[in-house]
Amino acid sequence: MQANLIEFPRELVAARKARPRLVEGPLRESSEEAAHDRAQLRIFEVDLGSISTAVQIEPHADERAAIRLDEGASQESRERERTALQPPLKVAPLEDRLMAAIVDIALVFGSFALFVLVFAACTAHPPSGKPAALGAAAVLITFFALYQYLFFRYSHGTPGMRYAKIALCTFDDENPTREAALRRIGSLLLSAAPLGLGFAWAWFDSDRLGWHDRISGIYQRSYY
Repeated sequence: MQANLIEFPRELVAARKARPRLVEGPLRESSEEAAHDRAQLRIFEVDLGSISTAVQIEPHADERAAIRLDEGASQESRERERTALQPPLKVAPLEDRLMAAIVDIALVFGSFALFVLVFAACTAHPPSGKPAALGAAAVLITFFALYQYLFFRYSHGTPGMRYAKIALCTFDDENPTREAALRRIGSLLLSAAPLGLGFAWAWFDSDRLGWHDRISGIYQRSYY
């Protein structure tokens, strides 16, 4: 199968100094005819089988992979900078926190003992056995939660914390709001629920923090 191929002449305009001079003498007419032939359109018959119609696609690198790597590297660098800029936690020593807890627990147990004496004096037939133990445990937990709520609702710390000269502080080295301090009470009860394992975890934690500190984002800091 044959096809027609049209060739368009390309005019090459040289610079003024580089233009060749016209041929002089008897060769001038032949050179003009050759230039005229080059200026005309020429049609050739070409075999279609000799024309390649295959599309060649050159392999190229996936730029998106490089972008994703750059974004990941920049994110990791930002995380490292943020970690480096964060102030170190000034956690109160375990001895001071234990001292504060002993003072607070003593006050709670004192209030609980006074409540039991008043309840026994006002009740003709006080309960005994297992119901009495369950009731006492429920009242003790209520007293502890109420004790924490009252002092964090109307003050910035419990008497035990004031005695040990410690106060609550956030991980951003700021004073927590009253609402955040009240929410921490639920974390305290959660740490005490599994036989006090949440408090004992402070002995193994790298920052000496318990479950309630990690959950609430608030810890006890020394101020002396």
